[in-house]
Amino acid sequence: MILKSSLVLAAAVAAAGAAFADISIVSSWPSPAQKPYGVTYDGSYIWVSCNETGKEIMFKCDPASGSVLSSFKVNTTGLFGCAYDGSYLWYDALDAALEYYLYQATETGSVVSSWKSPLARTVGVGWDGSYLWLSSYQSVLGWATKAGSLVGSFGTSWRPTGVAFDGYYLWTAEYNQPTLYRLTTTGSLVASYSFPAGEPWGLGFDGDYLWVTSKGGTGDVYKADFGGYPAVAPASFGRVKALYH
Repeated sequence: MILKSSLVLAAAVAAAGAAFADISIVSSWPSPAQKPYGVTYDGSYIWVSCNETGKEIMFKCDPASGSVLSSFKVNTTGLFGCAYDGSYLWYDALDAALEYYLYQATETGSVVSSWKSPLARTVGVGWDGSYLWLSSYQSVLGWATKAGSLVGSFGTSWRPTGVAFDGYYLWTAEYNQPTLYRLTTTGSLVASYSFPAGEPWGLGFDGDYLWVTSKGGTGDVYKADFGGYPAVAPASFGRVKALYH
């Protein structure tokens, strides 16, 4: 289970006395629409979920240029975070009754399943290989099965927006500080970083870099380097090994 592996690796890194680099911007491109509230990586492409009023759209983009390769409009009132589980896209959105729902969909937009979020005001979603992570704007992070059952949750001292898992740790954003937080899957804060581009909202991870969307203005999509992690004792943890630098 990836959550367990992440805790083992986190402990090993901490024991090694690792020093972590600051966040730096590698590249950026303009969001394909206003209010980019979510970003995720599907193994080849970047997906951006935009909450422009009346134009709640999921965009499939070229990671290098930001060029839109395809898109689909979601049938919701609002659109927030997005994630990819290896087979399907997930996004959290408001339905017509202004309830927060999670949607599982194909890359053409066909909805496979949906369920009401077990957390109030869910504005971000991420995938750790086993569970969906949900960020509630009411200062809560939780993890749930793909069927919608809440497995656990913990509180934060900030209002989390985006949420992503990098193989070791969770990352969340707080747009009005603007700050990125790195924490364990049990809720212990490891470090916080001032985001240099301001107003971060959506978060994703591509195996090497964080992807961050900015809520300010028309919004941009940023590829950010957090310095990676030092190698620990040789072992194979699936995709986690891609993080070794």
